[in-house]
Amino acid sequence: MSVMGIASGFAIIVGPLIGGAISANLHWGWIFYFNIPICILITVLAVRYLPKDLSIESAKDPTILGSLSVMILISMALGLVQSSSLFSGLGSLQSVIIIAFIAVICLSIYALILSIKRDKERAILSPKLFKNKEYTTIMVAFFLCSIISGGCFYILPYMFQGYWGMGEFESGVYIAISSVSTIILSLPVGKICDRHGCKWPSVAAPFLRALFCVIMIILAIQRSEAVFLLFPIILLGASNAFNGTALPTRMVHHSTPGCEEEAANIMLAVSPLASALGCAVFASIFGFYSSGSIGSMSQDELLAGFIPIMCFSIVVLCISFICTVAIKNKVVRVEN
Repeated sequence: MSVMGIASGFAIIVGPLIGGAISANLHWGWIFYFNIPICILITVLAVRYLPKDLSIESAKDPTILGSLSVMILISMALGLVQSSSLFSGLGSLQSVIIIAFIAVICLSIYALILSIKRDKERAILSPKLFKNKEYTTIMVAFFLCSIISGGCFYILPYMFQGYWGMGEFESGVYIAISSVSTIILSLPVGKICDRHGCKWPSVAAPFLRALFCVIMIILAIQRSEAVFLLFPIILLGASNAFNGTALPTRMVHHSTPGCEEEAANIMLAVSPLASALGCAVFASIFGFYSSGSIGSMSQDELLAGFIPIMCFSIVVLCISFICTVAIKNKVVRVEN
């Protein structure tokens, strides 16, 4: 988990810097063209160097019903969250579309429950794993903490540029600074988890992220100079090191025996889903304070939307904090 956190940290450093440079000197659409050769290179390297798959027991593959229900459920849920922006201007048709979304979500939930009950050995989500209260509680804490992380990285560039007056490249540099603290702390956090358990490093994730939100509220209200943003940005990166290392490791440690691999797979699915949901929720909250896009909001509109978003984040992080504290510590000795 520490190595994954370091890799992610490096990527977040390089990504905003390159994206900021492209946006400042070329049209922002070139960011997507830039990705094409990278994806081709990754595909070639994967085909050449990744080891072959081991023999797979197809009899244990998830059922089609379960797989489709999860895919549709995630897609519809995210679409519904963004419905205010996706379907704006459609008039009465918007209500019909939202009702249709809700109906499809309900059918997907029913299909998922049916598949789990009918095919316990091939269920895409193991009933044994989700009956484990410790695992479920930690997963909720990780999910909530990741929602705030995704939302923050979505709105910060708008705040940096629209409210604090930064350029695209300068904004990218500030985002990259958070990743430096992520990289520096990821390995030490992993070692602490191995030696002393993951509870208190996990508790640090929502605590540091909530502290970041409090400081950002103060700096935004006081319209402080951009240089004062460095401290909360470093805090945000530190919280990412704890959230990306300690909480996922703890999910695996507290999973039902025999379900460790599935627990890890769920963790890998929860993280991007939570990040996407965070972006959608934060964008929806901002939408209440402007009739246009976030990029066209005035400083006063940005401030009016930013304060409730940070307050909402603090509440969510308090719930994550409580879930994390509620579960006892567990030390899993790793053989070197």
